[in-house]
Amino acid sequence: MASDSDVPNSIPALSETHSQPAQWTEAVKKIQPVDDFRNLPQVPCARESLMYGIASAAGIGAIRFLNGGPRVAANWAVGTFVFISIASWEVCRRARDREQQTMRMIVEKYPQRNIRVAMQKAEEARAQASAGDAGNNPTGAS
Repeated sequence: MASDSDVPNSIPALSETHSQPAQWTEAVKKIQPVDDFRNLPQVPCARESLMYGIASAAGIGAIRFLNGGPRVAANWAVGTFVFISIASWEVCRRARDREQQTMRMIVEKYPQRNIRVAMQKAEEARAQASAGDAGNNPTGAS
């Protein structure tokens, strides 16, 4: 059995975690909500997911308002927005990842295909050149 000195201490002591509050304050200072919302359209799948969530929440909220009143409708609308937004985000990201993986595979194999085609063309050109040289040089003309 290993002694305490042989096992590295991977869990920091309680005093060590409280001695570093500067890292948390620096991290909080880096949060820029205005810039994050401004850059939201550039985030892949974000716009589409939020639009699906908003449309679904409006529809379900309206239906629940007719049957249960504003408080029930608001709860259902928020829940629907969150669920549909997350679900459509995951579906979109998964499809995007699959597409990127396919593109990476094509890019990796494409140079090999070009090399193979170039080698075949070079062999055909050599064969035509050697056949043309044999026809241009009469055997008894030297």
